[in-house]
Amino acid sequence: MAKSVDPRRWVNFHARGLARILIYLQASVEDVEGALAAGQLHEAACCMRLALLHYLSILGLSKGAYSIDFSSEFDYINFDPISDVDPAVVREVLSAAQSALTAVTHEQRSAIVSDLKAKVRALEQMLSVQDPKLLRSPEGPMLFVRFVRDWEKLLAALNLPSALPGSWKGA
Repeated sequence: MAKSVDPRRWVNFHARGLARILIYLQASVEDVEGALAAGQLHEAACCMRLALLHYLSILGLSKGAYSIDFSSEFDYINFDPISDVDPAVVREVLSAAQSALTAVTHEQRSAIVSDLKAKVRALEQMLSVQDPKLLRSPEGPMLFVRFVRDWEKLLAALNLPSALPGSWKGA
């Protein structure tokens, strides 16, 4: 028997998951990378925790969480990052942030960044992103324009709120 897919849940996960990667997660990964490169281990651990919370929030969306309010200008603060995520997974994922505090060698720092980027890539694969581009890259804005054009129409058709922060829409 084929598994039934709730279209609202599917669109919510894909639209909001992609928006969260493009708007927040990619920047958080760059922050981790920069802090580690500068030897700022406490800053790297804090940035890593934030990146992992964004990662968990997208996992939660894949399980059906609707708790992210992208209409709030303070979405990066006002979301439940662990909604619908197994508590054991939350503990395991968040424990990785601590590794940044002891990353004294180049190899350790590279491994942390590689592991974090692998998590992001796994999310991108779940979202069927074939060739992800950083929002801050020359190709990134076109990906975002396509995202807005395609996903915003679907969200509206399903009576789901926009996946964009309010200030981005002139709200």
